[in-house]
Amino acid sequence: MKNKILNLFGIVALVVFLVSGCTKSDIEKSRDAYDFNNVIPLITHLSAPSAIQIGRTYTMQVPPRGGSVFTWELAGGDGNIVTIPGYEGDEKSFIKGLQLNSADDTIIVLKVTETTIGGKSTSRTDTLVKSAAKITPFTNLDLSGSPLAPTGFSRDYQALLFNSNDENFSTFQWGILGDGATVTQNTDEPWKCSVAFSETGVVTLYMIETNSQGMVADTSKMDITIIDYCPITNFGDFAGEYTGYDHNAYGINDDNVTFTVKVLDAKKRTVTVSDGFWYALYGPNYWGETVTDGNNAVLTINVDGSISFDNQMATQTEGQYNYYIGPRMAPAYWVGCDGKIVLVVPYQAYWDDGYSGGFPCELYGEKSLDKKKSYTAPANVVDDTWNYKGELPPLPRK
Repeated sequence: MKNKILNLFGIVALVVFLVSGCTKSDIEKSRDAYDFNNVIPLITHLSAPSAIQIGRTYTMQVPPRGGSVFTWELAGGDGNIVTIPGYEGDEKSFIKGLQLNSADDTIIVLKVTETTIGGKSTSRTDTLVKSAAKITPFTNLDLSGSPLAPTGFSRDYQALLFNSNDENFSTFQWGILGDGATVTQNTDEPWKCSVAFSETGVVTLYMIETNSQGMVADTSKMDITIIDYCPITNFGDFAGEYTGYDHNAYGINDDNVTFTVKVLDAKKRTVTVSDGFWYALYGPNYWGETVTDGNNAVLTINVDGSISFDNQMATQTEGQYNYYIGPRMAPAYWVGCDGKIVLVVPYQAYWDDGYSGGFPCELYGEKSLDKKKSYTAPANVVDDTWNYKGELPPLPRK
């Protein structure tokens, strides 16, 4: 009897399973009832720029829908709708490029129409730019790369693209003004180049961008200082006393500074500098303060002739005045030729560890390697701190 009951229960369960398996879920029913021909399109939003630079190409897009085609129109403003690379052959894509040719029109209106596979259409019109203040000229690109290079080396440089479309809609021409360097353009990525340096001096690297509409931007330029490269095989030779100057933008200069360099880590090529940074101000010729802490700014002496360092406290005087330094745009470097080591360290001086504002300074020092040899300072050593055009913060003490 027990087996009969179990068999009967199994038969009932099987029937229920088969019946339920033949019944569609609500999701399946809705999917089967969905008719693409009756879809009513709705463009919920349009991604487009709120400010436009003339001559640049901007990517615009709306939410895609399977089977739909999209028609784009510039309903207000002087410009072009172009195909974005990767979407060639799809002239009615949900994604397009916008180019503005002039700023004569202060209102830029874009219209996009979606037509479904069933032939139903809807349009969306957006005003992108309402004021001429949001329409800017075709501006030259900034250049990126080292402003310092030693002879016998090459450096890579590039234009910082405005957006990813620049590489497809612009051409780039590179060149050098001055002697001692040659430039080679990257054939695969033409907004990049390599520069080889052969003799000391200052050269200007330039790049000219022309967009697909034939507009030519102002020339992008970068000055590069080329220094002699005389390798120092013994890193310990950098240690010792250097004589030179500490200058600042206030014109409070000390031309008789003696500072000390000590090796911190030979493997990492780091050294410390004492009694150099800020010396023209806190030293005996101006404030006459006594160092009480710190006084060991850390520099990295790179193999290629450059010097690098981070924002840091350089020294403290009188137990209360902290002096901070950081790198400037002007390159810091060393030269080891003619029996001397020369250190040229432009730096930004700061009153606190917020590292904002501040004022430009330059520390220069030289140390003899061979007293039998004469030495002439490199012609490219230029201290421009007294040409500073910015607003200087007031000195806290006189």
